Amino acid sequence: MATQIDFFSDLQTVPAESRRAMYMDFVAAGKYRQDTLENRISANVGFESSEIEALESLFCKRCQPRTRSAFRQRLQAGLSQSFGIYGRVVFDSKNERRPVMYVAGQSYPDEVRTVRELIIRKG
Repeated sequence: MATQIDFFSDLQTVPAESRRAMYMDFVAAGKYRQDTLENRISANVGFESSEIEALESLFCKRCQPRTRSAFRQRLQAGLSQSFGIYGRVVFDSKNERRPVMYVAGQSYPDEVRTVRELIIRKG
């Protein structure tokens, strides 16, 4: 765990335009078991438009347009606060069909709603 904290604090000193590439290289090298939403927030790397679309598709199914819009805007602005449940949101760039997955613990619909609300309200 200390390696992650040291890496994330060191990554904050890297210019924003280089930070994402450095983080992705770190993930590709296998330094983490998974590329999670929690790690991305800690590293402050942001999201590409395709990742935002995948997150919206996963967490905003059957939502009203205003909810989708609020969710998208919050992701585009960047998330500043991390919650443990974000560790269950896993990015897989090799999987074109499902680039983002959610690993549920108990109740998938309840947990998806919780993540969506946390992103929109707490960011």
